[in-house]
Amino acid sequence: MKFNRKKVIIAAAILITILLGMLSVRHINSLYTSAVNSVLDSPTPLHTQTPSPSVVPVHEPVATPEPEPVYANIVSAGDCVLHELFQKSALIGDDEYDFYPIFEAIKPYTEPASYSIISFESAATNKRDDYTGYPLFNSPPEIFDAFKKVGIDMVNNSNNHQLDRKLAGMFETKENIEKAGLDVIGIFDGEEPRYKILDLNGIKVAIMAYTYSCNMNELALTAEQRYNHLSLIDEERMEKEI
Repeated sequence: MKFNRKKVIIAAAILITILLGMLSVRHINSLYTSAVNSVLDSPTPLHTQTPSPSVVPVHEPVATPEPEPVYANIVSAGDCVLHELFQKSALIGDDEYDFYPIFEAIKPYTEPASYSIISFESAATNKRDDYTGYPLFNSPPEIFDAFKKVGIDMVNNSNNHQLDRKLAGMFETKENIEKAGLDVIGIFDGEEPRYKILDLNGIKVAIMAYTYSCNMNELALTAEQRYNHLSLIDEERMEKEI
């Protein structure tokens, strides 16, 4: 039986094409199934929420309050030189003195001040029969009670009359000033600082005092005594102390 060779070849080609198509579809289905199963078998990732950007609070600038101004009022009086006339006017008994009436007029200025200083040009010893005026002054120590009563805080005794009763009289004067409850500047025992530091309403104030001479009475002292106990003007030393 004769058959058509050409038809057989065409039929075979069609069959092969169909078979190849079927194999391709099956392979694709297999790959798809594997991929789906792989996804299904993998753990489900947790949903992570993306954090919101942190908000930094903005603080409004706070205005710094202006500091309250602080004041200190320093009053300086003097020179106080007690000639014999003034000493006699303060005598109220055989051996009593009251100098307050002489100084009462300055009280409205000295008492309200933050600090009041008076320059006292005299010795003031306890020897009652030795009170004199010019040229070598020595006054009753009751003068310091009057200073205290009118609001004086400090007595400056660094001046040309501080040795009018020599070194011993100067130290006795210092003791009498302190007994009255007053500060003293200008007389030194050689150990304490040659200045006073004050705190006036929170303001630091330094008080220093110097004299050009003691009317040449300082020449009776040794160089060491002059250096330790007086405040003679010496620019180099003053600069160091300042």
